[in-house]
Amino acid sequence: MRALLTRPGDLGPTEEAAWRALQRAGPGTESPFCSLTFARAVGRARPGARVVVLEDGPVTAAFLAFQPGRDGLARPIGWPMNDLHCVVGAPPPEELRRAVHAAGVRGWRFEHAPAAHPSLDGHRYDGTVVHVPVIDLAGGYPAWFAGVGRRGRSPITRSPRRRAALARAAGELTLEWHSSRTGDLGRLFAWKAARYEQTRRLLADPTVWGIVEELSVSDDPACRGKLSVLRAGDTPIAADLGLLGPRGLAGWFAGYDPDHQRFSPGTILFLAVAEAAADQGVERFDLGYGQHRYKVPLASSTYPVAAGTVWAHRSEALARRAYRRLVYRPLHPGGPAGAVPELAQLPTAS
Repeated sequence: MRALLTRPGDLGPTEEAAWRALQRAGPGTESPFCSLTFARAVGRARPGARVVVLEDGPVTAAFLAFQPGRDGLARPIGWPMNDLHCVVGAPPPEELRRAVHAAGVRGWRFEHAPAAHPSLDGHRYDGTVVHVPVIDLAGGYPAWFAGVGRRGRSPITRSPRRRAALARAAGELTLEWHSSRTGDLGRLFAWKAARYEQTRRLLADPTVWGIVEELSVSDDPACRGKLSVLRAGDTPIAADLGLLGPRGLAGWFAGYDPDHQRFSPGTILFLAVAEAAADQGVERFDLGYGQHRYKVPLASSTYPVAAGTVWAHRSEALARRAYRRLVYRPLHPGGPAGAVPELAQLPTAS
């Protein structure tokens, strides 16, 4: 195979068609985070972003989009705000190493890539598989809600009462499926930054706003922005910024007004978004990477992701593997520290 290095914005219509076809073929790469639309938005905000194109004769075999780091390692494009790390296409593992070498970096480090992707065989780290929660809406919202309710998910069963209490306290609740109102996006990030130090650090990067603002209004079917806002009367209570792709909705950023925390507005928001998504014909709501326990009651299935590094040189790969065997000991058998066991017990998403 031949490896070519380029910018996301320099890929033309032929490469775009190949990207979309390879992304649809999977495995596990149907997410909007794996789309060329996402890569191009990042490339416009971060000029250092690049794509390696692997060609097998006249056929485009794979794309590897990345950002070079100061440590000589590349991260998946959009890092650290991309919930799925992707190789688009399925080249043999050794050819993926060739792509990393062509990128001019020591290695390509991924943290949550589809665990079953064959190109990552030999590149994944042992003991890093975790399960990403999914709301399966293929049977409709009532069927999903009844299914999780039967399993005694207390935040779900209590949510109607809390929704009624919130409405009495703050006003009638409505969900705007996609808001373009000035200030709603900024308010969402203000809520999150006030609560999470990680979000404050993320927003200190000026490129983040460029990526978020572009994708929040994208109308490309491969990666469409959706900013859902839960309002009490005309007052915003909670908001969810997600990305819509061919396989469904991928959650991205969600937050709520802390003044209403006692009503569990986050759960009320997710239920409202799931119901609206089902009404829109969306069959899958991916709650995103992150082992947060509030997602467990909502999930009806999961899919596995794993971490690892594709080293450009085999000698470094062997040295790193030996080092990990000597010093790394998983704190949780079958998964990394912080993995939520309940998620692993759910059925695998189709």
